[in-house]
Amino acid sequence: MKSDAAILTLALALSATSAVAEGGVFMSKQESLYCAKAEMVVESDCQLTTDTSRQCKRQTLTLHPEASREALPLPHDGRLVKKKMLGNTAVLDGFVTGWSCLKAKDGKQYFLLAYTCSFGEERGACAGESKEWTRLFAPDGRPLSAGLKRQDKRYDALYRKLGLTAVMEAGVTLQGLNF
Repeated sequence: MKSDAAILTLALALSATSAVAEGGVFMSKQESLYCAKAEMVVESDCQLTTDTSRQCKRQTLTLHPEASREALPLPHDGRLVKKKMLGNTAVLDGFVTGWSCLKAKDGKQYFLLAYTCSFGEERGACAGESKEWTRLFAPDGRPLSAGLKRQDKRYDALYRKLGLTAVMEAGVTLQGLNF
């Protein structure tokens, strides 16, 4: 028979790696994408609330460029909001759900991140037509789409400037994150 101390140790270890919310357990996951000799890492704490819906309480983006040994934290568009359907648990209103390494006509490569709004109680930036959007980063970590709104018409000019128009018009295949 297990002692109370052993059970308490196990409970503390489990609570250190995940948090329980109504509807499920938040699981931590880390994934990487390589592009132009750089590695982008996404770390997520998410739960599957239905067969297709996820909620994330944390997600970080980090770039490991070839020229530097130091990891660069990258900006993330998601903001914490409390959702009543989750017992007022704070989750991100939007999070990265897919990504790709794009190759421009001059051979340069760029990271494309696809964001999706979390499900339920949509408001603010996640209401209406703006439930999915993209962000573009250079392999050195520069946020190339910084300052652009979701669904911004200036994306076309940015893609033209970077030589990505043909790639975007042909359709990009995104690699989904597995959380």
